[in-house]
Amino acid sequence: MDLGLDGRTMMAVEPELLSEENDTNLEELENVSPIHMLELELETLAIELDDEKEKSVAQSANCDKHLQELHNAELSLLECREALQKSEKRVQEASFELDSKQKTSASLQKQLLQSKQLVGEAERQRNGAKEQLESKDALTESTVNDLVCKLDERTAELVDCRERCELLENEFSDHKALVIHQIGALEEEHEQQMSRLMDQIKTLERHRGSGAGSGQQQTQEASETKQANDSRRHVRGMKQQGTHQRSEVKKLEEQLDFRESRIALLNHEVEALQHKVRRIPALAGKISRLESIIRTSEVSEESENQRISNIVTDLQAQNKILASDVERAKQSNATIEKDRKKSTKRTAELEAEKARLERRIVELEQVRAQRSLIGIVLCVDISGSLAGTPEQLAKDAFRKFIEKIRAKYSNASVGVIVHASSVTTVRKISPLDATADRVIDSTWCGGSENYYSALSLVQTELASFNLSFPKAKRIVILISDGEDIGTPGNVATLAAWGIPCHNVVIQKSTAFASHETTKYATATGGTTIYFNGTDSREFDALIA
Repeated sequence: MDLGLDGRTMMAVEPELLSEENDTNLEELENVSPIHMLELELETLAIELDDEKEKSVAQSANCDKHLQELHNAELSLLECREALQKSEKRVQEASFELDSKQKTSASLQKQLLQSKQLVGEAERQRNGAKEQLESKDALTESTVNDLVCKLDERTAELVDCRERCELLENEFSDHKALVIHQIGALEEEHEQQMSRLMDQIKTLERHRGSGAGSGQQQTQEASETKQANDSRRHVRGMKQQGTHQRSEVKKLEEQLDFRESRIALLNHEVEALQHKVRRIPALAGKISRLESIIRTSEVSEESENQRISNIVTDLQAQNKILASDVERAKQSNATIEKDRKKSTKRTAELEAEKARLERRIVELEQVRAQRSLIGIVLCVDISGSLAGTPEQLAKDAFRKFIEKIRAKYSNASVGVIVHASSVTTVRKISPLDATADRVIDSTWCGGSENYYSALSLVQTELASFNLSFPKAKRIVILISDGEDIGTPGNVATLAAWGIPCHNVVIQKSTAFASHETTKYATATGGTTIYFNGTDSREFDALIA
């Protein structure tokens, strides 16, 4: 089953039926003027071409409209996004302002608490100052009298101590002079005794040295020795007595130092008492200043309480404003959320519409690309009647067609079928390449032409091409000597598909007598031309 140009289903028909149908069509064609048929075909093609143009223009306009709608939708989406960003920015600013106001409120509350603490501290100081003032008022006179009494007592005690110290100093001086005199006398006596003892010792040593002596002398020496020892003991006793007297002198000096330090301490206490007495007027001045400070603090406390009251009032007003701002921010957020949901929904719709339009554009581009495609099948006769010069002319015509197709179309697909006793597809219909013009160089002529099988293969190739590119243009070009001796071909399907079958007749002699293949061109709305190898300009019209 095949599809024609208008989309109608084409059924395969048995060759016998095709032959009968062909005979019927030939009889009808004989009854109708060829010119009239060509005019009808041209009118039909013109109408179809106008319809296609109108459809193309309408589709192009519709596509432009959809593109404009898509552009407008993208602009609307951009505006929605900008509005959403602005709303989010306003929400952020409101949040920042709310945070700053909360911080300000916390700071003011902290200041209020500090002010209350300062007021409490001032009250405590005032109460303490009052208590001190009252106690000082009650105790000032008694304290002054006590200080004066203590000062008198300390002064009398100091005078007594000074007198006793002077007496002790006099006694110490006399005792010290006496002791020093006694020590000097003892030392002088000690030196005299020591000199006498040394003299005695020397005398005894002289007596011992002489070796002479009697018992009386020994007794005398013993007596002298005893006297010397007694003298030594007496000297030691005198030294001990001098040492004892020195220690007593030292003790007296220590007592004198203690008395002097005691006197200095008493002097220091007297000076301290005098300093306190001198401070009494200053304390009275401080008390008066403290009273003025208390009065000032009472006034400042009242002003501070008034300021705190004003701050509390301002805080309450700011809290009300803040609550109102928060409520407006909530309402704005709700509105923004609704707008965002609408924008999201609209965005999804626009994205779907954009995808649909993109698919439609791709389809239109594919249709446009397919309309720029062309599929051409060249059916070349290589029967024995073309042997010799006609064969070269046929191959030359084939190559010229390939050159012109390559020059005119950048995306042409070409198929090549040769026929004689057998029919061969030497090139499946496919995009044109550099080797297409050489595919029949190795063929040779022989046998009889076979248009029935050749046109059947032509229909197969074009049907395959139509499956891949249903909107592409299709053309058939027959290259032959014009003879059709075998079974005639059936071009009814090609005519139904709207595919022209152009007929190129090769010159074999001075005249172009053979024109049996003209019927294929006539039946499909094709054109018949004659080629003698010199002029190929008419080929351009066949592939237009």
